[in-house]
Amino acid sequence: MNPPRRCLRQDRNAVSEVIGTILILGMTVSLFSVIIIWVASIPTPTASTRLELDGTLTPLKTPGGLWDGVNVTIAHRGGEELGYPGTRVYLTITKARSSGRRGRSRGARTLGPPMG
Repeated sequence: MNPPRRCLRQDRNAVSEVIGTILILGMTVSLFSVIIIWVASIPTPTASTRLELDGTLTPLKTPGGLWDGVNVTIAHRGGEELGYPGTRVYLTITKARSSGRRGRSRGARTLGPPMG
């Protein structure tokens, strides 16, 4: 008794599906690689100092009761330590109006000589 012969047909339809799958996989890997390289080239942001400050404003008056200026006190309540070089304090002065509305800003002022 002879073993049964297998008739193998040549089916080329599956070849195009395999090639299509390989091409889609290659395009996906290439696109993912380009995105990874692009994201890696973005510079990382610099770390900013986080701290908590409290401020008080004490009016100064002459012995006659006239306004003579103001004493600004800033207290460091927590967070990172501020180093002397590079630390600057900006104070924005606004002019108060008698109607109780907020005044106009006259700009930022640097108190004292620049530190650093």
